[in-house]
Amino acid sequence: MVGILQDLGQKIGRHNIARIMGDIMDYHTSPEDAAKIAKEAGVRHLLLTHILPPLPVSILKGAFLGDAMKFYHGPITIGEDGLLLSLPAGDKKILKRFLL
Repeated sequence: MVGILQDLGQKIGRHNIARIMGDIMDYHTSPEDAAKIAKEAGVRHLLLTHILPPLPVSILKGAFLGDAMKFYHGPITIGEDGLLLSLPAGDKKILKRFLL
């Protein structure tokens, strides 16, 4: 998605936006790469945070994840403002609720 925004920024002459979108790819992990790392590390739940640019609507979550679910078969949560995850001591459950 960031690559598409970078290309669009170039096409419409918003070179600053295009540069920012290009920079994002240099210092952020893609969902696919995060999924590969999570699988290799044996994690039970993948939480993706610090999403740039932020997803304006939930319908874009699938497009954002891309092929991540091909690499990691556990639950994947996309963090968003107001999300609270609790990890109760002595329990394997992850409790998820929204504060907003």
